[in-house]
Amino acid sequence: MRFSHSFRIYVPSTVDVNKSVDNTAAVAGCLSFLSSRFGGATALNASGAWVSESLGLVRENITICYAFCGLRAFLRGRRAVLDYAKDLRDSMKQECVSVEIDGRLYLV
Repeated sequence: MRFSHSFRIYVPSTVDVNKSVDNTAAVAGCLSFLSSRFGGATALNASGAWVSESLGLVRENITICYAFCGLRAFLRGRRAVLDYAKDLRDSMKQECVSVEIDGRLYLV
């Protein structure tokens, strides 16, 4: 079986832009969401930095949750992934959350 499409959601480890927080529950929720949509998901820890409109450079540890899927699941799941990322952004009080869809990065 070949899965040629992918979704990646970058889960922050901060709230209110730059206040550190344990993101374990957010990562677990993201993995659960992706797994229920696409049959499985993986999480990788990474370090990142971005420029906040209000605070300048923010460095943080992030977790990238990702899943691969076929065309049918990709077409059915794209909107749901973007909506999930928006909810994550709002619940973590972020300016935006990064979502990678088939190698293209979106800030939602």
